[in-house]
Amino acid sequence: DNYGIYVSRHNADGTLDETYGEGGISHFKSNPTIYLNGAKDAKLSENGLLYITGWTFDYENNTSHILCLDENGFEYPGFGEEGWVKTPKGGGVVYEAIDVDSEGNAVVVGYMNDLLLVRRYTADGQLDSIFGNNGTVNDTVQGSVLYSYGYDIELLEDGKIIVVGSKFDIWYDEYVIQKAFMSRFNADGSIDSTFGVNGVINLKVGDYAEFALGVEVDTLGNYIVTGHSELPSINPESTLPRYESFITRVTKDG
Repeated sequence: DNYGIYVSRHNADGTLDETYGEGGISHFKSNPTIYLNGAKDAKLSENGLLYITGWTFDYENNTSHILCLDENGFEYPGFGEEGWVKTPKGGGVVYEAIDVDSEGNAVVVGYMNDLLLVRRYTADGQLDSIFGNNGTVNDTVQGSVLYSYGYDIELLEDGKIIVVGSKFDIWYDEYVIQKAFMSRFNADGSIDSTFGVNGVINLKVGDYAEFALGVEVDTLGNYIVTGHSELPSINPESTLPRYESFITRVTKDG
């Protein structure tokens, strides 16, 4: 069977909440004819709506979606088209993570055409024309020599946006390798040049490939970033990499 989106809600003791969806579980597909309908991240808004983002795959190209559910686990008709926002086929776009502000605006991060993508939707599911270029920021990360990918996002109380991911850098004798980064954007989608170097921090958590996959803000406003980094193989004859997890903290001023 084709893969679909699966959502369940559980009570405080871990048992299934049978009042949610159909017996505690909801299943959805962005398009029944597409092979893979994946859910990558979810965010519960202040008014009880659940926003789920992910991407679809049909052997030809990636498209992405946001699904908005009401407090009972059903598609919320006040968002997009009966609860759905879908990118056009052929856009080569991947949504990896989502956050929602206090006004119900949803902001996603990922990549499009192998370049960092940040996109904001209004509370009713329309592209926010005052953000970036008609709702979208799609560009190479400062310092990247090739591709760049966003993997997680955090909206700050002052409206700024923190993004983490990986970008291709020149490393060791012109060797191109993925390195972890953090970027901060202003509320309008412009880069926050007061943060790091031109809005970007290279995390430098390892000597080889690095992938920043998650970010949170602590009670002091500092940023906690998690991910994994590559280690040399134990067996010198093996070409398979090893990885270790990392947690690093960046001060709120970068």
